[in-house]
Amino acid sequence: MSTSGRRAALWVAAAALAASGCTPSPDEDRRAEAIDALRGHVASTARLSGFTLTDDWRLEVVSGQPPSTQALYPTEGSGTTDPAAPIAVPRDDFPLDATVELAQAQIESCDGDARVTARALAAGTAVVSAECDGQGSAFLDGDPLQPIAEPVSAAAVTQVWADIERAGIAEDVVFVDVDASQGIVNVALRGTDRERTYHWYRALDGTHTRVESHPLLTGVTLPGPGPLPDAPTVAAAVDELLASLPDPGQAARLEVRRDTGQVVALKAADGTDLASATLD
Repeated sequence: MSTSGRRAALWVAAAALAASGCTPSPDEDRRAEAIDALRGHVASTARLSGFTLTDDWRLEVVSGQPPSTQALYPTEGSGTTDPAAPIAVPRDDFPLDATVELAQAQIESCDGDARVTARALAAGTAVVSAECDGQGSAFLDGDPLQPIAEPVSAAAVTQVWADIERAGIAEDVVFVDVDASQGIVNVALRGTDRERTYHWYRALDGTHTRVESHPLLTGVTLPGPGPLPDAPTVAAAVDELLASLPDPGQAARLEVRRDTGQVVALKAADGTDLASATLD
């Protein structure tokens, strides 16, 4: 029987048992055991990056510093260093209750194969990527990430800056790259490991999101914490730069960088610089 058929049968059985006052279904038992295993692990670790749950309630956690990935339920495996090295926050700073509730809701609303991955983005903030039979949706702090219709535009700046502010990461942003050719926004951040850059990726269509990090190139240093230029200032600069181009349609990437000064740049899909401006 397929996963979706098995889950449907379990839910029918659960309804019948509930009506007769009998014990919970096997699916309900697995769900409860998986969540208990997650809570028990969180209570025993100092730092948490996140977790992954599937429709048959398989559980994988990423925790520790540096982050380690470990299968936790139904069978427990040994931890292995996570090559993506996502952000790890103190366990009490991970919004566990709200994130678990969202993950359960996404799995239980899916009639097919489901997978939900949650990752810490900052203290008190997590992002969630959910899949149901290959269809994705992404969430920031419990709310759906909205599609960005015009990636290289003042409107895109307003939308991305609002998400950054909502996530509480503005002071740690190194650069923002809105790339229409790749269909993604890359927000680079300072993190706990000063030898790495941390990246929050979100799809322009709002279907997925992830958090990972990469080692810094030799000789590269990150700027200290500091404010991003405000959204109206950046949006005005983008409008002026677009107006200066013979063909604004060539602009496929919008970058705002603090690591090279407060620079706003428009680029072609191949990375060619089209126009830029330095903000005061």
